[in-house]
Amino acid sequence: MKLPKRDVPSFSIKLPVSNREITYRPYTIKEEKILDMAQVSDSDNDKFKAIKQIIENCSDITTDKLHPADLQFLFLKIYAVSDTPNINVTYNIAAEDCGSTEDDKYAVCPKVLTTSFSIDKDVSIVNTDALDKNSIKAKGDGRIIDLVDNIKLQIDFKTVDDTNTEKLDFVKIVYDMLISVIFPDADDPENIVVLEKKDMPYKEFSEFLESFQPKDLQNLKDFFTDTARCEANIKAKCPKCKKTFETKQTGLLSFLI
Repeated sequence: MKLPKRDVPSFSIKLPVSNREITYRPYTIKEEKILDMAQVSDSDNDKFKAIKQIIENCSDITTDKLHPADLQFLFLKIYAVSDTPNINVTYNIAAEDCGSTEDDKYAVCPKVLTTSFSIDKDVSIVNTDALDKNSIKAKGDGRIIDLVDNIKLQIDFKTVDDTNTEKLDFVKIVYDMLISVIFPDADDPENIVVLEKKDMPYKEFSEFLESFQPKDLQNLKDFFTDTARCEANIKAKCPKCKKTFETKQTGLLSFLI
């Protein structure tokens, strides 16, 4: 006699940025092991890779071209149905942050506060209109971003570890997501040239992008920084002095790791 097979429930949801309808399931012990191993790693990149692997195992979508906000939202939903919708948050309270500034009164206040927030109730997607402020939808894949002098970049989503974006080479990030560069022909400005990435070595693109002034790339920078994201405002009250402490959680790793 064989062991019984478990029926795994499935859920459907619409992603907040792409508006794609996708199906997902809870993660199992097999996937939990992937997350557990990543949590003890010193590398944020390992943690992020584990999260992406769990999403791909537990849903009908690939993560490579998923907007970061959609990726955050989907993983949190998978986590909520797999483990718990409530996530604990710990505050370390310094004496000067306590509601009372007198040391003897601080002694009766706890130096650590623990509270929790609900993925289902307290997490929201903010700045969902950012894409349309910083780019326009291309006729094919990706988005069109205006630079200056009628020069435009067509780029596609590629999920980047949001904890490490500032540490990575900005030019390399853009090149990884690049589809084409669109610009007027120097000899005939009425003729628009579309130079595809395959015809553009990284070195050439790097020199091209680094020739701009910072202000010329503002739309491009905003595309990465002024973007939709998951956010939770979390409050905890000291039971002694009654002071309320508040923090804002954004990004997958700040939520869960």
